[in-house]
Amino acid sequence: LFQNTFADMYNASAHIQKLIRRPIRMIVVLLFFCFHSIANAKSDIPVGPWSPDSSKKELISLLGERKILFDAYTISLSHKSGFFGNKTKNDLRESQDKLEAIITQDNKIMKALNRTLDFRNFEKLNMRYDASAFEDRIFNLKAMNDTLNKHVIILEKQYKESSSAIRKYTLYFISLIVLLIFTTVAWLRQKFR
Repeated sequence: LFQNTFADMYNASAHIQKLIRRPIRMIVVLLFFCFHSIANAKSDIPVGPWSPDSSKKELISLLGERKILFDAYTISLSHKSGFFGNKTKNDLRESQDKLEAIITQDNKIMKALNRTLDFRNFEKLNMRYDASAFEDRIFNLKAMNDTLNKHVIILEKQYKESSSAIRKYTLYFISLIVLLIFTTVAWLRQKFR
């Protein structure tokens, strides 16, 4: 009885492990491809749909795809598979489908152009913001410089006043010492005479 339940539990756990391993393998493979693409990306070129080079390449590829679609549309216009060289319903549907694909492609091109314009407007706004921030910083630095210059002038004035006071007190001190020496010498002469 216990052997059967143990075997059933072992089989169930093995089945669960198989179910868990599959998504884990898929996640590992997906992470490998993500890290591989990140590692191979060039770091000196701006990456993403916001860089000017990528948006230009995207527009060129979209225009190339549109040209291919338009060429297919013009070919489908000349295609006549009906009796007596007329167009059939299927010919018209095929032309209409190709025209819808062209319109979809045109919408993609317009979105790419709008993204490019938005990016350029963002760059201009960012440059204006940077310029105004630098102007504010320059103004603040000039104000700080003026304040420091005024403070230096005040300190120089205080230095001159204190150095003249020090000279005056040094002169008083030296004269006091000289007077003390003379009085001590005079007193000693009188005492030893």
